[in-house]
Amino acid sequence: MEILKNNPFFTLTTLTIKCGKVDPRKIFVLFFFSVRTFLSYPLYILQSLFYTKKINMTTIENPPIFILGHFRS
Repeated sequence: MEILKNNPFFTLTTLTIKCGKVDPRKIFVLFFFSVRTFLSYPLYILQSLFYTKKINMTTIENPPIFILGHFRS
């Protein structure tokens, strides 16, 4: 079940069930995110099928450089 591992819909559903209840004032927010993540699920599967092998075959030769801070500082 590698496809379900990092899927936002699966994660949202699992956390909602694990917590056991939802604040009634946040039902609309939960509904909105559930619909959004459910509709993006087919695209997530396609992305996983097409790019997982390419990503796993990619090697990083030099360590990445992180620049922290605001561009004006």
